[in-house]
Amino acid sequence: MEPEGRLLQVSPSGDVFTCPASSTPRNCAPSQISDSVKLPRPDAAPYPAAILEGRKVEELEVPEAGLVDDAAVHEIPALPSDAEVAAIAAEQEAGAAAEAEAAAAAEAEAADAAQSAENEKASAAEDSSKPAPDADEGKEG
Repeated sequence: MEPEGRLLQVSPSGDVFTCPASSTPRNCAPSQISDSVKLPRPDAAPYPAAILEGRKVEELEVPEAGLVDDAAVHEIPALPSDAEVAAIAAEQEAGAAAEAEAAAAAEAEAADAAQSAENEKASAAEDSSKPAPDADEGKEG
């Protein structure tokens, strides 16, 4: 059990140190763990490969080849045929061409609108620069 106000730290080499809670690692003292208990390995736990190499072949439980659980079998969905892939590609290309044409038409329309607005401004400026006709000019007499 850890003493109150102290921390247990384990070094990379596996040594255990007891340190004051508000201290730096250099104030830690080596500790010996005396109340540890090694529990037996559960039977269901897998063995690492290195441990299996040391066991006798008769002790190993090797499943028979070819047996697969029904839950592990999955059906692969059908893939499209070459004709279907070609049809999809043609449809996508046609859609891209239509989008490009629509974008070009919108751009041309915007350019025309900008040109007509510019022409109207120029016309208005030209009209304002002409001198106003005199009121008496149309009268005779």
